[in-house]
Amino acid sequence: MPVTNLGPRTVAIRARTIWLAAAVVVGGVICWIVVREAFQVLLLLFMAIVVAEGLRPLVDWLQQRRLPRSIAVLALYLIIGAILGGLGWFLFRPLSGEVKAFLVNLPRYAAQTQRFVDQVQQTLGTDLNVSQVLSALPGQSGQLLSFLLRGPLVLGHIVYGVIAILLLAFYWLTAVGGLKAFLVGLLPPPAQDTASETVTEMGWRVGGYLRGVAVDMVVIGVFSGVGCALLGVPYPLLLGVVAGLTEALPLIGPVIGGGIAVLVALVTQDPVKAGEVALLYLVIQQIENNTLVPLVMQRAVGLNAFTVVIALLTGGALLGILGALLAVPAAAVLQVLVLRVLAPAARRASGAVSSSS
Repeated sequence: MPVTNLGPRTVAIRARTIWLAAAVVVGGVICWIVVREAFQVLLLLFMAIVVAEGLRPLVDWLQQRRLPRSIAVLALYLIIGAILGGLGWFLFRPLSGEVKAFLVNLPRYAAQTQRFVDQVQQTLGTDLNVSQVLSALPGQSGQLLSFLLRGPLVLGHIVYGVIAILLLAFYWLTAVGGLKAFLVGLLPPPAQDTASETVTEMGWRVGGYLRGVAVDMVVIGVFSGVGCALLGVPYPLLLGVVAGLTEALPLIGPVIGGGIAVLVALVTQDPVKAGEVALLYLVIQQIENNTLVPLVMQRAVGLNAFTVVIALLTGGALLGILGALLAVPAAAVLQVLVLRVLAPAARRASGAVSSSS
C-alpha cells in the first residue's frame, strides 16, 4: 500500500513575481493619487472628449471639403456660436418678459395655491399655509446676499470650464489621430487592431449619444412650448426651454420638465388644465420613448434602460447633476471596455487554466 507524504510542502516564489506584485501595488497607489488630485482636470477632459466626439462627423465633413482640420474645427465653433447667439437674442426678450410676469404674479399664484391647499386639507387633515411659507422666503436676506456674492465666482468657474472644454476638444479633434496611432503602435501587433477598434467604438458611442440628446432637446423643447401655447398655459416659451434643458437627463428629464409644467398650470389656472398638461407631456414622453430610447440609448450607445437608470443613480450620487449628465457616456465607455477587453481576456485566461489542468 503506497505511503502518502503528509509533511509540509514548500512553495517557491520567484523574485520576479514579488517585484511584479510590488509594481502593481505601487502603480495602483500612484494612479489613485493622480486621479484624486487631478479629478477636476480629468472630469474636464472627459467632458471635452464627449463634445469632441459629438462634433467629429461634422469636422470630418468639413475636412472632406478641403479645409484644414484646425480651420474646420474653428469654423464649426463659429457656426455653432452664431446659431446659439442668434437663438439667444431671438428668445431673450420674450423669455425675460415671461420670467418678469411670473415674478409679478407670484403673490396671486400663491393665493390660488393656498385656496387649492385648503380644499385638499379638508380631506387630508393637514395644516399648511403657503402664504406664510412664501412670505418667509424674502426674510432669508443673509442667504440671499451670500448667493449674490457667490454668483460672480460661480459664473467665472462656468466660463473657465467652458473655455477649457472647448480648447481641450479642439486639441482632441486636431491631434488625437497621431496620438491614437502612437499609443496603438506601442502595443503588441496582435492587439493593435483590437485596441484601434475599441477606441473607435468608444468615440462612436459617446458622439452618437451627444448628437442624439442634442436633437432630442430641441425637438422636445419645441413640442412642449407649442403644446403649452395651444393649451393656453401661461409662459409657454419658458416651459419649452425648461423641458428642453431637462432632456439632458435621460429617462428622468421628461418627468422633471413635465412636473414643472403641470405645477405651473395648477398654480396659474386650475386642476383641469393641469390634467391637460399632464396628458400633453405623457404624449410627448411616448414620442420620446419611440425615438430617443431606441435610436440613441440602444442603437447608438448600446445601453438598455436598466443600465441607464443605474448609471444615472450612480453618477448623481457621486457628482450630483453633473454626474447624472455624464453618467450615460461613461457607462457606454465602460461597456465597450468590458465587452472588447476584459471579457475576452477573462475567457483567454480561463481557457489557459483549463488546458494546463
